[in-house]
Amino acid sequence: MKTRLGERIGVRALAFFLLAVSFAIGGLSLFGTLWCENCNWYANRQAESYFETEAFYGEIERDTTTIAQIAGAEGEPDWAESIYSPQNSNLTYELWEVSGKDPMGEGTLLSATYTASTDTISGSATIPRQSFYYDEGAEDVWYRVDWTVDCTLPVGDSYYYEYLLFVNLYDERYFLPAVAAASLAFSLGLLIFLLWNAGRAPGGQRNAGPAGFLPLEAYLLLTVGGGALCLALMSNGAQNILGTVLWLLGLWGGFLFFTDALMGICARARAGVLFRHSLSGAVLRWTWRLVRGFFRWLRDSFAALPLVWGAMMGGVCVLLGETVLTLIAFDSYELFFWLLWFGAQVLLLAVLCRFFAGLHQLRLVSRKMAQGDLSVRVPAKKLWGPLREQGEDLNRISEGMSAAVDERLRSERFKADLITNVSHDLKTPLTSIINYVDLLQKQPLEPQAAEYAAVIARQGQRLKKLTEDLVEASKASSGSLPVNAEPTDLAELLTQAVGEYAPRLEKSNLEPVLQLPGEPVWSMLDGRLTWRVVDNLLSNACKYSQPGTRVYVEAEQREGRAWLRVKNISRQQLNIPADELMERFVRGDSSRTTEGSGLGLNIARSLAELQNGEFGLAIDGDLFKAWASFPLSAPPVREEPPADVPNLTQASVSVPAQLPLPT
Repeated sequence: MKTRLGERIGVRALAFFLLAVSFAIGGLSLFGTLWCENCNWYANRQAESYFETEAFYGEIERDTTTIAQIAGAEGEPDWAESIYSPQNSNLTYELWEVSGKDPMGEGTLLSATYTASTDTISGSATIPRQSFYYDEGAEDVWYRVDWTVDCTLPVGDSYYYEYLLFVNLYDERYFLPAVAAASLAFSLGLLIFLLWNAGRAPGGQRNAGPAGFLPLEAYLLLTVGGGALCLALMSNGAQNILGTVLWLLGLWGGFLFFTDALMGICARARAGVLFRHSLSGAVLRWTWRLVRGFFRWLRDSFAALPLVWGAMMGGVCVLLGETVLTLIAFDSYELFFWLLWFGAQVLLLAVLCRFFAGLHQLRLVSRKMAQGDLSVRVPAKKLWGPLREQGEDLNRISEGMSAAVDERLRSERFKADLITNVSHDLKTPLTSIINYVDLLQKQPLEPQAAEYAAVIARQGQRLKKLTEDLVEASKASSGSLPVNAEPTDLAELLTQAVGEYAPRLEKSNLEPVLQLPGEPVWSMLDGRLTWRVVDNLLSNACKYSQPGTRVYVEAEQREGRAWLRVKNISRQQLNIPADELMERFVRGDSSRTTEGSGLGLNIARSLAELQNGEFGLAIDGDLFKAWASFPLSAPPVREEPPADVPNLTQASVSVPAQLPLPT
């Protein structure tokens, strides 16, 4: 297929470039035309120089009025002198306060910046004080400004820039309207060409333009927003040459941005994605889907009305039957109708009881399923109608959940067995390595070889500890560890643990602080498992605590539970959530330079939960707090000794005065 001229992106780019150039030329020409008209350059006679134009004398009038207001009426001569100093302005002046009866007569000199020069043009302007303020006696006070302008224009002020405009525009003032009209007409043609061909692609295809991936609102925000920013440059107007340049640039940039916005809208409309790829279109489509979904819901509700209509019709029939039987029974006073009425009431009561009994059965089964009992089933055959369908659905849900739970348990069991088997397979070669290293260390070795052997021995022991922890974590999480619970004094257990850890704590420069109640804290615990929980917590405190701090070990009974806590100050920042610390292989030492496997807290939590307890962590800055709680129990009952056993505390034992020494 032949490619049209407007479908070529290079042609459109060239057209856009020509549009920017032609609009700039047309805008400048139009601005020059309006400037010439504002200066009356078309109506007045031919001016020989800039100093003969009305633009020059208009600038003189503005400056003399400003001088009279600032230096005279407002009493700020220094400010006026700084503005109209020979260094800042081509105009210098002398400001006189004179009488209104003789403005050109003698007066009081208020301010002056006049300097003598050879090539100047000068004059005087009189301004009454009442032009600025009206006060008593002001009608007789006038200001006379004797001004002088240096015709060489050595300073780049408004006179200088207007002189440049005069030099460049005055002789061409009749040519500017024609250039402006031709350029703007050419720009209009290019604009129509670009809008007509926006979105066209070679081969007759259509696309949304280079920015088609953006939503319509985002695209308009960029283009229209850019145009608005450019137009903001025009807010100050063309008061001076800089303002004029900014005004023209703002007009030019705004035109180009708005042109690009129109081209994007035309391209999207031609591609058929004007509202499809827009936020407003998405909102409209979402609203339409919502309305359509509502009406579909109404349709489905009416489609499911047989059950509702059946209940309503049944209720209406019962109500009509009740009404008829009641009227007949009360009207005839015959026993048959009374018995018929009574039988209808009994039948209705039986139906309602059967319905609510089935509904109660469904509620009981649903509650048990919500509590985790997936073995319960609904006796669906004893139900009827929609209750039977609901019961069958609950049975299918229970069967599906049971299958999912069984699969999960099978997966957990397989994972635990895999960990156990792999750890067991690692133990045999690891034990051999440790034993042979031990034998090597007993042999005379060179210092470097002895150091290598020590490293192998230390890392072997660490790997052995890791495999043992991994097996124990797997067994604890799967619940396969036996629990021999008996009344245990948690306070006494903590006392023994702190005593056993005293050397390690002292070696780590830590001070243990044991805080116990004045009475035993009894709980049904397995002493071996609970000892492991406390051992892991104290071991972590030795590894990760800041040296020179205290480790608090507490026990108490509160809210029907026995509590143990271990608190210490961490050596490193704990930038990790507390729950994540209890996962496997997660360590507080992010660099993993300290000893440890990252399994201790996970094992402690699993062992606490095996004993019907709870385990948790809390991090407050560098303060690390670990706690475990268990249900309280009664103290153990001590059995009384039999009556035939003598009381040794009261029996008298005769001891010989001198024991025979062994030979």
